[in-house]
Amino acid sequence: MDTSMVQDSPAMSWWETNFWIILAVAMIIVSVGLGLILFCVCRWHFRQGKKWEIAKPLKQNKTEEEKMYENVHNESPVHLPPLPPRGLLSSEDS
Repeated sequence: MDTSMVQDSPAMSWWETNFWIILAVAMIIVSVGLGLILFCVCRWHFRQGKKWEIAKPLKQNKTEEEKMYENVHNESPVHLPPLPPRGLLSSEDS
């Protein structure tokens, strides 16, 4: 097959060279459109006098284990010995 016959059309070449610009512009247009829709819906609701209250989380029943360890802190009473200095080589590395 001759390579000169399998060439991209100028229109396809234009789409390929400007793909990322087209994608960015499309994303901006979609974002602005959705923002305008949301703005209009919110304004319409506020004009009707509807107030949106923030939902409070439901109080969940704690299990017995969660109640038992509720005030326990992860502090160990046993003090660990200090770490050796970093510069010393262990006998395994020699």
